[in-house]
Parts: sequence; structure tokens; C-alpha cells
Amino acid sequence: FPKDYYVVHHYRRNMLCNTEPCCIFPAAVVLQDSWHVLLRNLWDEHLNHSLILDLKQTLDKIIRRNKNTEETDLSNYSTLSSSPEELLKLTSEFFTQWLKVGCLPSIETCTLPTLPPSIKRRDYGPSRARLLTTRAVSGDEEGQPDKMIDITQLPSSGGPLSLSYSASIWSPLLLRLYWWLLP
Repeated sequence: FPKDYYVVHHYRRNMLCNTEPCCIFPAAVVLQDSWHVLLRNLWDEHLNHSLILDLKQTLDKIIRRNKNTEETDLSNYSTLSSSPEELLKLTSEFFTQWLKVGCLPSIETCTLPTLPPSIKRRDYGPSRARLLTTRAVSGDEEGQPDKMIDITQLPSSGGPLSLSYSASIWSPLLLRLYWWLLP
């Protein structure tokens, strides 16, 4: 990325509340949109284009794991301008939090999508169109096979996912994130 390149996005560090594990889902929606904004401004040939596609696919899998549909109106959030490296650090923090809460039994019983206490949620009626975070993508992206392992699949033993199993899935992605941060 050029030294002066900044992406305008909505994701903030405080969207990851430590007290409520269910706030991970709306945070994933906003973070996925932030990467979509960056991806929109890159050529397909860019060195990190495939990494960003992988990040978006992984965030989408986390979002789909929420059994309740999330209606997140991004206009409720102020915009922030960050370097791609800062957005990557925020993403790393998000995945670290996901590793902590992704296997908790309480994550399966999230009744309603929640936002951190510092953000007020507006109640829109059902007539408001749902914001689709998985926007139309180019034909090249549609043809790509799904590279990420589906973490919702249980191990062959049929038992619950363990933290070590989940960590083995996320470790390659986190290593790739840190590799991108190196100068």
C-alpha cells in the first residue's frame, strides 16, 4: 500500500465488548464491511487481494454462525480513517476475541444480536431494507472455491469443538495476518 493510503470505515476497537460474547456477531458485520471498502479500492492483481478475500470469507462464516439475522445499519456508526495496517491490527484483535468466545456454550444461545453498551441501537421497523453485508462480488470471486475450513462442522468424533481444534483452524490465518504486518 502507498504510505499515505487510508481507508474510511466504521469499525472501532470498542465494538468488541469483553462482557457480552454475543457482541462478536455485529462486530463481525461491521468489520467485514470495512474490508469490503478497502477491497473495492484495490486492483484484483494487488498482492494482498486474496488475503482480504480470505478475511471476508472467514468473517462471513462467523456471521452465519449466528442463528439470528443481524440488521446492522452502518449509518449509525461514525466513520474512521485508518491505514490498512491498523485495520489489520483491529482484525487480529477481533480474531483473538473470537478464539476466546467462539466455542463458549453461551455463543449458541444468543437471543438477539447485541451491540456494545456505548453504541445506541436504533429500532427500525420491518419495512426498512436489510443491509446486506455480502454484497455482489465480481465473477472471479464467485468462481473461487471456498478455501476456508468450515468451523461449524464437528470433528469426526461428534463431540463439541475444543479450543485447540478451533485454534488450529485460525492459526494459519493469524500467521498470514502477522506476515502482512511485517515491514
